[in-house]
Amino acid sequence: MDKLLVESELAECFGVATSLVANYGKEHNCLRRRDEAKTRIATKADQKLIELRVTAIALSKDDALVASPTDVSPPRRPRLKVSTGK
Repeated sequence: MDKLLVESELAECFGVATSLVANYGKEHNCLRRRDEAKTRIATKADQKLIELRVTAIALSKDDALVASPTDVSPPRRPRLKVSTGK
């Protein structure tokens, strides 16, 4: 029913017959392409959400490591004795 409303609105807007709008839609696979675009956009949105979650988890782990009381600085290198030749 919604498709028919859209076709009739388009036909009225452009001053053409509803059947002409319907034929154009069928010839150019408009509904199939719309469905493919929705799927592609949903997939990209899911991937972006996953990336954001991974980043948030990584940052929270970094914060936990930095704030950890067991934080130990790296061991110092022993100083080498340099002979002055005397």
